[in-house]
Formats: sequence, C-alpha cells, structure tokens
Amino acid sequence: MTIGVGLFSGFGSGAVQIAGPPVLIYWLSTPNAVLTVRANFLVYFLLLDLTLCAIYFFQGLFAPELVALALILAVPFFLATAIGARMFHGSSDLLYRRIA
Repeated sequence: MTIGVGLFSGFGSGAVQIAGPPVLIYWLSTPNAVLTVRANFLVYFLLLDLTLCAIYFFQGLFAPELVALALILAVPFFLATAIGARMFHGSSDLLYRRIA
C-alpha cells in the first residue's frame, strides 16, 4: 500500500506538480494519532519543498520577479499557518480529520 501511494504521489508530482493528495489521504486514513499525522504532513511537505527549491535553483528557474512575489505571498502564508496552528491545539482528532 505504501509503495503504491508513493508511486501515485511521484507520478502526480512529475506530471502536474501535485504530490500531496495521495499522501494526505493515506495518512488521514490511518489510525495514528492526529499529532503524528500532522507531524508527518509537516515533515513531508518541508522535505518536498526543499527538494523542489533546490532543483528549481539549479535549473535556473528563479527569476527576480518570482522571488519578489514569493516574499509578498509569504506574509499571508505564515499568517494562515499561525492561525491554523492555534486552531489545531484546541481541536479533537475527529474534528481535525474532518477539516483536513
């Protein structure tokens, strides 16, 4: 099962740069505690994003306009992340799984 999820995620990443949904569905369907599931999400996306940024950098895909846009969009991204983290600490496992 895990290999199939990895293959499907890799195919999605290579085809249309969307690797997350198979992994998210897989982890949310496990009986693991929500703290474990959320931690796995965070680590998975951190490693995926760092890898993609390195690849894009070495391929010369970073333009000044792109970096400026990323910096502008970082503000609402980190704000939304902080709000989500605050909301997570008061929620139950069932509520988290339903919203995620």
